[in-house]
Amino acid sequence: MQSQNSKKENNSKNIKLNENFLKLFIFIFIFFSLWIARQFIYTNIDMNMDDVIKTLFGILMKLIFWIGFPLFYFEITCKQNIFKIIKYRFSKKGIVYAFSLAFLQLQVSAFYNFFTKEYFFNPQIYFAGSISAVIAAPVIEETLFRGVILKKMQENMKFAYANIITSILFAAIHLPGWIIWGNGFDIYSFISIFLISLIWGYFYKRTGSIWTTMLSHSLNNIISKII
Repeated sequence: MQSQNSKKENNSKNIKLNENFLKLFIFIFIFFSLWIARQFIYTNIDMNMDDVIKTLFGILMKLIFWIGFPLFYFEITCKQNIFKIIKYRFSKKGIVYAFSLAFLQLQVSAFYNFFTKEYFFNPQIYFAGSISAVIAAPVIEETLFRGVILKKMQENMKFAYANIITSILFAAIHLPGWIIWGNGFDIYSFISIFLISLIWGYFYKRTGSIWTTMLSHSLNNIISKII
């Protein structure tokens, strides 16, 4: 009798896990579809705007698609407020992790530039774009990918697998922009984003703080602006 009850409980848990994974899969499919459509619209609307207006409009669109839609979707399908599953807490260890990685990235990138292009730094700083890249993008992107998708992936599989899948998705979400803007598929950038995403996922797991990945993401984008 006890064995039968255990089997029923396990079956019930498996069914629930499968349902949750299906809901997550549907969310990812819809999210990617919406964002691809948004990127097509970008070329017809945003490109004709003033730089500041374009940046503000871009941030607004990202808030709607990357935060608003997930908030609505998981509230409807799972009766869950996504902000309640994200780990918001201060972490001294996270600050050390973020700045250590940034220092390593800065050294490697600077010396790579020196030996291949004969300069250490090549600053390309534009106020409007920098605000988006250094503040808005890290907060919005980390909230969704590390705070929500990685967390929900872990409900269905081991962390290592969840981190790999999340990182593939994170790299893939950059593809529509590259292709639509005419830059094409860049395997080096794809692999770089995938690897850095793996590290951010590890940071989130080790520190239990989304602020760690937001800070590391922001520092990464700062370095990309000056290298």
